[in-house]
Amino acid sequence: MRYLLALAFLLIPFGAHAQPERRPPTPAEEAFARGYTAIMEGDTLAAITAFEEAYHLDSLLAGAAYNLGLLAARRGDHEAAIPWYARALRALTITDPGPPIVGEDPWASDYLDTVLGLLYAGAELFQQGRLDEARPASEAVLAAVPHHRDALYNLALTLYRQEEWNALVAVAERLVAVDPLNYNARVVLFNAHRGQFEASGEAEDRLRALAVLDSADALPIRIEDVRLRTLNDTTTVAGSYVRGRAEPGTPIRLTFTLLDPHGLHPEGSVILTAPADDETATFTLPVWTRRVPLSYRYRVVE
Repeated sequence: MRYLLALAFLLIPFGAHAQPERRPPTPAEEAFARGYTAIMEGDTLAAITAFEEAYHLDSLLAGAAYNLGLLAARRGDHEAAIPWYARALRALTITDPGPPIVGEDPWASDYLDTVLGLLYAGAELFQQGRLDEARPASEAVLAAVPHHRDALYNLALTLYRQEEWNALVAVAERLVAVDPLNYNARVVLFNAHRGQFEASGEAEDRLRALAVLDSADALPIRIEDVRLRTLNDTTTVAGSYVRGRAEPGTPIRLTFTLLDPHGLHPEGSVILTAPADDETATFTLPVWTRRVPLSYRYRVVE
């Protein structure tokens, strides 16, 4: 298993997506604006002071919390960044995002940036061996987006290193439910049950581990990768897969559900054809979406 996050991406401060207001700004918004200006001018101390003031005045001002997390991450204090990102994510989750603007979705962009900030901070701490400090990053994402695949994988790897087998079983079962045709997801669950057996010596734990391994070997195809890309009002689900136990040419129908914290769950179905042994096949599935989806799950339709 590996931590599922590319570390080379740019985090930008909230404020870049802001739309013109038709009303006078609140005191919290005025403090936020001073903080954003200070960031643009390179005055970090002034920015921190202004954003802390803004957050104190309005704890639902997600941009203030996010930018405080971003500034902590920029100075290498990823442990301090995580609770600020988590506060931003909670604020975004309970705030009415309003209707998307044609061709863009500022709320979803801010939400995705905050999730990436949490995963990035967690990955940095994990690589430093600071497992207890890394774990809250994935947990914060999953509290807001329970089916977030990368956060589930990252939390599973942390629990594996911590040898917390019972907790790992629960997370791995969620991972298999989200990504049922992924061989590695079932290996995570196998390792969790194997860890339980090694700790307890109970025959039932060993049998559970072997049953999971058998189910992994019996997969008709193996989904290796799934990515979401949204343009305007369409999200394209794209992925790759290889043959499992299905005979080449066997059709397998999948239904994908795209998930949004505010309850929008558009679905789309695609039929995959089992490839030959030495081939990797790809698929794309366009789904109409009102908002940028934040995660997905899929199921096999018999």
